[in-house]
Amino acid sequence: MSHDSRSPGSIYSELDAAFATVQRASLRHEAGYGDAQKLAREFVTATVASINRRLLQSALSPAETRLIKAKVNALIGAAARIPGPSAAAHEHQSAKAAPGR
Repeated sequence: MSHDSRSPGSIYSELDAAFATVQRASLRHEAGYGDAQKLAREFVTATVASINRRLLQSALSPAETRLIKAKVNALIGAAARIPGPSAAAHEHQSAKAAPGR
């Protein structure tokens, strides 16, 4: 069974993939990579634009649309919680300085 690109299943799959990407970016941040926030935000921006276009073309119920919009807002919030490059560099340096951590 294939999903129409505007179907809720397809949109939920795209959201799941985006959440996984944000999680990987968060792990990159924890590993000291300074580009994690930028990469996550760029990916989330593209994903949100794609989903918004698809919502405009869909015939979803108002309840499904509200649920998808709530998930989109959660995705944006998750990406926003990844600290920027200066925080990643500072945390990475702190971890080096405190070997027992």
